[in-house]
Amino acid sequence: DYLVLAASNFAVIQIYGCIDDIVFYGLLDLRFSKFTPSFSAFSSVTAILLLIIGALIFMLHIWILWEYKNLKKLASKEALEKFLNKFEPLQILYQDFKDTATIKQSFFAILITRSIFSSLIMATLSEKPLVQAILLMILSVSAISLLILKGPYKELYSEVTQYFYEMIVFLVYLGVLVMAAADEMGKEVFDLRKTLGKWIVILNAVLFIGSMGFMCIEIYCKVCEIYEMWLESKANKALSKVHNEGILKQQNETTEGFEFSGPNMKNSFRGRSSVYNYSDNSHLQSFAEANNHSGLLIQGQRIDRRKNQIKQAE
Repeated sequence: DYLVLAASNFAVIQIYGCIDDIVFYGLLDLRFSKFTPSFSAFSSVTAILLLIIGALIFMLHIWILWEYKNLKKLASKEALEKFLNKFEPLQILYQDFKDTATIKQSFFAILITRSIFSSLIMATLSEKPLVQAILLMILSVSAISLLILKGPYKELYSEVTQYFYEMIVFLVYLGVLVMAAADEMGKEVFDLRKTLGKWIVILNAVLFIGSMGFMCIEIYCKVCEIYEMWLESKANKALSKVHNEGILKQQNETTEGFEFSGPNMKNSFRGRSSVYNYSDNSHLQSFAEANNHSGLLIQGQRIDRRKNQIKQAE
């Protein structure tokens, strides 16, 4: 179940998180593609199909958040738990965010929307760099402001990770804005361009190294989580084995010290916790032979004496 859940969440996040790239490269393909018509058609159809899947996931994401909000207002814990179990394969869409406000819980959807608009701006406004840079800065500042003011993440680690990515993006967009403004004013500022270009390259390297570092931390945490689950499962099996052995031992103890009496050929076993009634002497004999209890006393002489009394009475 854990592997299925991990695989489903991975598939969702890969398709959902790549919508902005699909939009960006799909628009570039439509505008500047020089491939053969058959390859371009295949590329366009594939992009449209993936965009449809991404749009469906986005609508499902919004619907899940809406239903979650309504169920939480009803204060029905059972209904909310049932709902979350039903959509557990999609928990990656909401589980890392606080549910105290809709804007906090929908922060991931806001990030996806921001990324899509960023791709649209970069793909369609390539001939107007200043307008492009201003719009990108507005989106970046909005995301950082929302992150600071709302604090949507449950865990500090996730919030720090998001701050790292947002600050890198903000500094890159800031450099692009400065160069676009210089172009608009007709200034060469060669040294400034060289310095900004160098810093953008450094920031991209920092982004790559930081992403690899965060990925290693995530992998380590997941491995530790799986190992803890394995230890817990092993401990549960050991406890279950001890519990079963204790029950078996208790059952064996309850069969000790049984007494047998057979008035009117009706026999009864009386143990410490149970009474077993039998109407045939052979049942007691087979029971004694099968269990081989040393404490079992079969009073055969009393039975024979009773048989003789019955014959004499007849």
